[in-house]
Amino acid sequence: MKPSTTSAEPPDQSLQQAVARHQEGRLQEAEELYRTILQTRPDHAEANHNMGVLVRQMKQPADGLPYFLAALEADPTCGRYWLSYIDALIKAGQMEDARQMLALARQQGLQGDEATALADRVELGSESGDQPDPESRNTVDELPMAADPSPQEIDALVALFSRGRFEEAASLAQAMTANFPEHEFGWKALGAAFKQMGRSADALTPMQKAAALAPNNPEAHSNLGAILTDLGRLEEAGVSYRRALMIKPDLAAAHYNLGITLKQLGRPSEAEASFRRVLHTHPENVDAHNNLGVTLHELGRLDEAEASYRQALAIRPDYAEAHSNLGNSLQGLGRLNEAETSFRRAIGIKPDYAVAHANLGYALKDLGRLDQAEASCRRALAIDPEFAAAKHTLDAIHRQQGLLPDYLAPEVFDSANGRWLRRYAPRESNTFIYSIDVSGTCNLRCPTCPVGNFHNASRPKGFMDLDLFRRIVEKIKRDRVADNPKIWLFNWGEPMLHPELSEMISILRNNNLYTVISTNLNIRKNIEEIIRSGPDEMKISLSGFTQEFYSRTHTKGNIELVKKNMHLLRELINKFDAPTRVWVGHHLYRHNSHEAVDIKNLCRTLGFDYNSIPAFYQPLEKMVELIEGNVSASETALLANLLFHPLETLARKKEALDTRLDCELRFNMTTINHDGSVALCCGVYDYQNMLGTNFLDASHDEIQQLKYKHPFCRECYGHGLQYSELSPVHGQ
Repeated sequence: MKPSTTSAEPPDQSLQQAVARHQEGRLQEAEELYRTILQTRPDHAEANHNMGVLVRQMKQPADGLPYFLAALEADPTCGRYWLSYIDALIKAGQMEDARQMLALARQQGLQGDEATALADRVELGSESGDQPDPESRNTVDELPMAADPSPQEIDALVALFSRGRFEEAASLAQAMTANFPEHEFGWKALGAAFKQMGRSADALTPMQKAAALAPNNPEAHSNLGAILTDLGRLEEAGVSYRRALMIKPDLAAAHYNLGITLKQLGRPSEAEASFRRVLHTHPENVDAHNNLGVTLHELGRLDEAEASYRQALAIRPDYAEAHSNLGNSLQGLGRLNEAETSFRRAIGIKPDYAVAHANLGYALKDLGRLDQAEASCRRALAIDPEFAAAKHTLDAIHRQQGLLPDYLAPEVFDSANGRWLRRYAPRESNTFIYSIDVSGTCNLRCPTCPVGNFHNASRPKGFMDLDLFRRIVEKIKRDRVADNPKIWLFNWGEPMLHPELSEMISILRNNNLYTVISTNLNIRKNIEEIIRSGPDEMKISLSGFTQEFYSRTHTKGNIELVKKNMHLLRELINKFDAPTRVWVGHHLYRHNSHEAVDIKNLCRTLGFDYNSIPAFYQPLEKMVELIEGNVSASETALLANLLFHPLETLARKKEALDTRLDCELRFNMTTINHDGSVALCCGVYDYQNMLGTNFLDASHDEIQQLKYKHPFCRECYGHGLQYSELSPVHGQ
């Protein structure tokens, strides 16, 4: 249902004012204006229609029926009025009336995908018909009647769908596929039931079977594409959508879903073409306007993106996502005050819309209103505590304000260097980090990592005992250094080699501790158990897309195994509805930078984040050797392959380094080895640079004192290797 000023009647200033208030989310004022119009012109078609839309927004579909009917009686030639009235009947649960009105509408010439979608909802007895979210898909699970099974069996299954009893519907559909394996109805019903239950992985086989049994049914192929999209198999989804379009070139849902898929595959120009095809035949499809805007924004065409969002809002003024997206484009165009207005309109329509709150926070930060910006970000995090963008913006605000977390003292005496140092808002995390190297070994030998380049280091290897891990977690909770510390289950080792990693993650989740894994993903077992346990974040370390380039810097690694496991991760995250955010850290060297596009496209396909990271030389002990001139011929060749030579990088860093600041690796992190011993920091490898104490045997303050007394810190600071801000803190 789409309120607008478009009608066969002459322009009406009062109506335009009402629609403007409606679009701004000022619903009470809009209602008063609509009622004023209807007092003098009770047969005003557009005012009646928009009043029905407004009542629907207030979650009162039955109360909107008289208005929609009045609009339809005033102008029975307007297909939009028929669609709105039938939609309201369905939402009000008046299915028989909806059926009769749909039959009458078709006699009057109503046709198209929206009419077909209404017919499917009436057939299934579904009251659900809200517009999808901006990234969702318009999927119509059309369950065709067949001569066999019988109409009574069909009706029984449809009745279960209409009551939302999807588990029972799935059981009945499974029996139907057993009794009538060559009829598509049971398979499509089974797939639809699984999809409604959030079991897309289970829906795949039934949908594939339905498409095979009905090769000329475009909806069957389109629905299969939607399932493949849910599973992250976007290339295959694109094939299914194109098959649907070969059968029915004007199938708008397939064009729309193909556009979404192409956008996720990193092919925005092709996505743009798909959305424009939808709009050519369905110019009032608000989701196509919105996603065309998103695509144009990605292509850098912000003026055109703005126009697309405004077209969506002219049709559907209560479209919160379009208001928020419009704000993003306005912000990109430098129109920050207008962007703020758009974000606030989105929030007015959808108060629990975390994205809009976070976007507002970012705009307010750019406007210099930091206190308000912080409040917006905190509201976003109250709605979605793991919203990464809101956390990053909040961190940026704190850095701009020079604010420290409550658990950090503003200054500390550095015994190793004999002076006071100042702290700053940490860059790695807005809370304290414990890096627990649960696997004291690795299966690869990367040349820029100490496991691959520090052969003469004294360092025992092994796996952390599960009971030791449990006691470490108990002590972390007792110490209460910060309210919600982050736990990194890695340092130099490969955590996914640990046979009890899933149990460790479960322990952390039971204690409400944020869990991060960093992996090379060259593993062959336990992946399902690990994802089922629900880590919050997983970084995949990559240095190439083909074996030729990957093997040079991930020595002993198999890139095809990694890519296979990445696809498996996507399927498992979807299957278990895991909270895990996955991102790829692409380590850039001179020899592999050209493969960045392929890795980005793979990340888009799977819905993983991508970050490029210029490879750097580790650990700190090796950097000290390099500074002192102790470098072998093989290391010289390796250093030449880095994008930037470490000594050149260090020289530039020293020019901007504020030596009055503390090192973040000391003040905001504690690194624990697999045997429970504590390292000076996460950047050292040799056991002579450990603190000489076990985590369980020392208090947090004692561990911190040992760090600040360690002689290697003096050496590290002397060479300018400390991990500190490169400019004075805010206000200095």
